[in-house]
Amino acid sequence: METHLMKKKSIIIISASIIINAIVFSNSNAQFFGAPEKHFDEYEKPPKPDYSKESSWAALPDRQDAADVFPENSLYKENQPSAKVDVFYIHPTTYRNAKNWNQDINLEEVNTWTDLSRVSRQGSIFNACCKVFAPRYRQAAFGATSSKESGKLAYDFAYQDVLSAWKYYINNFNHNRPFIIVGHSQGALHAFNLIKEEIDKSKYFKNMVAAYIIGIPVLKGQIELSMKNTSICKKISDINCIVSWNTFTMGSDASIYKKMAVSRLGEGLEAKADKGLVCWNPTSNYIDLNKIKPNISNLGPIPTVKKGGELPDLAEKIKAKCDDGILFASPPNSKEFDLFTLPGGSLHMHDMELFYENIRINSILRSKYYTVN
Repeated sequence: METHLMKKKSIIIISASIIINAIVFSNSNAQFFGAPEKHFDEYEKPPKPDYSKESSWAALPDRQDAADVFPENSLYKENQPSAKVDVFYIHPTTYRNAKNWNQDINLEEVNTWTDLSRVSRQGSIFNACCKVFAPRYRQAAFGATSSKESGKLAYDFAYQDVLSAWKYYINNFNHNRPFIIVGHSQGALHAFNLIKEEIDKSKYFKNMVAAYIIGIPVLKGQIELSMKNTSICKKISDINCIVSWNTFTMGSDASIYKKMAVSRLGEGLEAKADKGLVCWNPTSNYIDLNKIKPNISNLGPIPTVKKGGELPDLAEKIKAKCDDGILFASPPNSKEFDLFTLPGGSLHMHDMELFYENIRINSILRSKYYTVN
């Protein structure tokens, strides 16, 4: 019987994620996508994934799938057969239905959308450095951000699948190889909890090259006080560390987002904890230390306009800077970029695609630093 009980140490992170996402989406997920009408416990739960089956994975390195694509003009081609490092990628929320709080992983329409919109445009970033493993999981629906109680239960329910997928991966696929953890939005929430609760104090920690926790706020104090071994990445050669950022349009006011993030996430931390937001500028090789670094060129974002099942070529360079914990970017002024900008100027939907080639090269370099040293 699957439990819906929440560990106390997870409640703070999950509750804050729900509240912060509600701010980013202007409390309008229920309006845009609809929220389930009944309480979480009143819905029949989707069947549990069997991770011994290929169908329970959105991406595996030894088969053809959405994580294999790459822009033709990328400096680095797909290299999974020869890669010495793995990536465990957890996709963001793509379940927009209000029929349940969590997705049935057998819903082909949702899986197709997940693969085309997220796995191919996020997971594929890492196919040059690594073998890509991406589980399907009973993700919490978009509407989960509109309910504190049912939403928490839905996120916790989804995390249990991510944990099961991780355990299957580590016991059957990993073979003591180095790995990178990657998650965006809901996927980042699960990735953070996975590191904190499972990886950080385990024998596998030494194999963690880095973790990309993108699209959720992460306080420096969260890492410093809740993790024994994991640190914050400060330069491109750092390993066993976390990279994180949240993207807003250049010149926008992210103060409401930041204030709420610091307030809610800081509730569970000691008074002396560093409540600054972690911000790595993916267009550079440093982490912002309250210094504004403007006019840094990007190596190439992915346009939003698609061409069939392939990825479009990398587009013109953009500029980005970390400023007091927020990553501000100047999106290309082009018809190729039909960006979905959220209230307040948040580019949450494009946190990774805007820096596709930068992250690709960054992950290659980190992997090389790890394997050489």
